[in-house]
Amino acid sequence: MDYEGYDGLARALFEEHEDPLVLCDSQTKRVLDVNAAAQRLCGIGLKDLLDTPVLNLFRLSQVPELDAWPHPGRKLQLPFSEWGCQLRTAQPEVWVAVDVTVAQLAVRPGQLSLLTFRPVASSDD
Repeated sequence: MDYEGYDGLARALFEEHEDPLVLCDSQTKRVLDVNAAAQRLCGIGLKDLLDTPVLNLFRLSQVPELDAWPHPGRKLQLPFSEWGCQLRTAQPEVWVAVDVTVAQLAVRPGQLSLLTFRPVASSDD
């Protein structure tokens, strides 16, 4: 199989994906990249999100054991919605209720985590 252009394809898929995506380093838990959908959802630009601790992007109404973070080599959907997960926005007092899926990506030389945020419809909708 010819892999020429694979990096460009992966980049396009990340950028053009309709769900908000955040890519972070699994060891440091710092944001490495954020797609346009995530920037629109939270209203914060890429420059301000890069190198941010990913745990600073959301808050939980009920704080679980943080050991729930996926370990290297595992793909795991964390039930953040059960804990009342909310995504930070550019407005300090405004948070967006979201479900979060975390997938571990085995890449060389290390591990990356891909977080997918999906807004949760409120009962008022």
